[in-house]
Amino acid sequence: MGCVTNVDFIAANASIVTSVARGGGRKLMESLGVPVGRTRAERDARVVDFLRALDLDPVAILGPQTTADADFAAALRAARPRVDRRVFARNLVRVATI
Repeated sequence: MGCVTNVDFIAANASIVTSVARGGGRKLMESLGVPVGRTRAERDARVVDFLRALDLDPVAILGPQTTADADFAAALRAARPRVDRRVFARNLVRVATI
């Protein structure tokens, strides 16, 4: 048989769109080295830094869990390597040939 019917094609496209909508696109972009939008914890990390710069206690304002998550996100952001364009191009070629 080997033929792809319209129903198969529509089902495959629907599953791809669903996975991208659920965050798979973010993972794909990260694997390619493309900077993606901020997460809630990364945004909170900027707020915590701002509050500390004003000599305010972020734990009292945002809560202990939010502050801990924000500190963890800030540590991850500091440890994240900068992506070179050549690395991005190599990864793009590798993904495109799969």
